[in-house]
Amino acid sequence: MIKHSLIFLHGMGTGNPVKSYEKLWKRIAVNYERSRQLKPGTFEMLFKPVFVNYQETTASAKKDIFDAAFPGISLSPVRSLRYFVTFYLGDVTAYVSENDNNISSTVWQQIKAATLEGPYSLIGHSLGSVIAFDFLYQLLERDRLFLPKPEFASLESQQEVDEFADNRTRVQKNFRNLFTLGSMVGLFMMRAGGLWRNEAAFGEIINPIRQLGENDICRSWLNFYDKEDVLAYPLENLFDLNPDNIYRSIEDVEIQTGNLVYNSHTEYWTNDKMAAKIAASFR
Repeated sequence: MIKHSLIFLHGMGTGNPVKSYEKLWKRIAVNYERSRQLKPGTFEMLFKPVFVNYQETTASAKKDIFDAAFPGISLSPVRSLRYFVTFYLGDVTAYVSENDNNISSTVWQQIKAATLEGPYSLIGHSLGSVIAFDFLYQLLERDRLFLPKPEFASLESQQEVDEFADNRTRVQKNFRNLFTLGSMVGLFMMRAGGLWRNEAAFGEIINPIRQLGENDICRSWLNFYDKEDVLAYPLENLFDLNPDNIYRSIEDVEIQTGNLVYNSHTEYWTNDKMAAKIAASFR
């Protein structure tokens, strides 16, 4: 039996994102089985996790920048802040362009097999939510895969072109749900100047996720945020600026993940209310 893949995309920074992924994976499993009165282990028979890690893509570059600009060893508070800016915001800086970058192509290589194999949903935290949104926007609105431009140029034979088209269609049909946690999608809309350089700012903003897919497959986008999280953006009102989004799916869900600016952004993985809401969305 083909399992439903849950693809986890972490946010900016360093550390071991797999540990965070696993916390949420386990909570979703428990809530799924408990709410449906299923035996333990049933969830893993139906779903599988895909843990994406793009940290290595930018790790050496961030280290080179920091070491070259601030050589030596110092324990000063300013150096610590500079370290944070480089190693955390460095991922955002590397990804901020809508053009191809190593992050997007690395992510595609890691999720390609799962998206081609069967149904899949995306769970993105912080910058990972932006990457997930961009992937779906390219896939569902621009009708192309999340590939770098050089790879487009390498499609030389008609056979390769046909295979590319087949893959795109399969990946479109297999998509089910998007879950964004502490999302910066709203802020990243500033990249598209065409959306705000007119009188009706963001009036043409597009939510790529239609409520129903092919064969009446129900799709959803749940956007989880803590009001204390300064990086998290509610998105319903933003996308409602374009009335054409009325038949497209998005729901803001306010949760409490922490009591400080820092931990409110980093503790989404441990929130049971969010895990229960995600588990309930699988039909």
